[in-house]
Amino acid sequence: MLEVSPFQPAQSTDLERIARLIFEDSDAAATEGAAVRVAHWDGALVGFATRSERRVHPHASSLTIGVLPEFRNLGVGGALWQAMTATMPSDRVWRVGLSEDRELGKAFLERRGFRVVRQTWFAALEVAPAISLEPDLIWAQPPSKSVLAGLIRDHYIATHGINPPAEMSLETWQELFLDEALPDSVRLLTQSGQPIAAAALAPNLDNLPNTLDVAFLSVRPDWHARAQALVPALLNELLDAARAHSATQVMLEVDSTDPVALHALDQSTVKGACWLTLQTGIPDPTARTIAG
Repeated sequence: MLEVSPFQPAQSTDLERIARLIFEDSDAAATEGAAVRVAHWDGALVGFATRSERRVHPHASSLTIGVLPEFRNLGVGGALWQAMTATMPSDRVWRVGLSEDRELGKAFLERRGFRVVRQTWFAALEVAPAISLEPDLIWAQPPSKSVLAGLIRDHYIATHGINPPAEMSLETWQELFLDEALPDSVRLLTQSGQPIAAAALAPNLDNLPNTLDVAFLSVRPDWHARAQALVPALLNELLDAARAHSATQVMLEVDSTDPVALHALDQSTVKGACWLTLQTGIPDPTARTIAG
């Protein structure tokens, strides 16, 4: 018999155990600052859900649902979803991590009136193959904040700005990444003195040990067609900067709406679930619907 109930601290060990079985990562069941529900089948813990509010998006929530494989398609995921969303406003933008196959997860959510507007992967960077940059491309001294803000703005408009339901505002984007970037990690690539690409590191948002995050990876829109050649060079520069901070891992959040970051997946190891950003209501004509 299925029972869904609030998480109790005494269940921590069992919760971490099934999170590792489902996501290969016990952090998927992090309970600090989150609402947590657990699902039991005949007294055995078989699934869980966590919900937290996104600090950079006032109308969005992050939701993780995990169900052990042998208990899927039995209504466990649906019961967890209902328990976590019943009291939430109907206009929320949801960022959902599902343990099921991506297509099954999308179908699960679409049956509940949601439309996928973006997919997100979390990737650990690896050393990229050495490449030779064109002779006129020069690594420059760290630029002013205004130069970086301009690159981030142009990149945002060309990628995330076309998908407004899924994204924070440009002002929040710039403030977050410029303020949190480690100054000595900023890398700027120029041509004839003009900035064409930039990247930087920031402290890891989840406080993982010896880990830094990519604060931004921006390429000027008129260079997007050549980003496949630029991204490996930018990533290797970031890895060098990470070593100077004694970091052993660099994490990158990759969105399906960002073609530059998608190139980084070729030099990365995806960790954890693929996250789906979803919205309810009438489809927004400016938003991309992610297929496949």
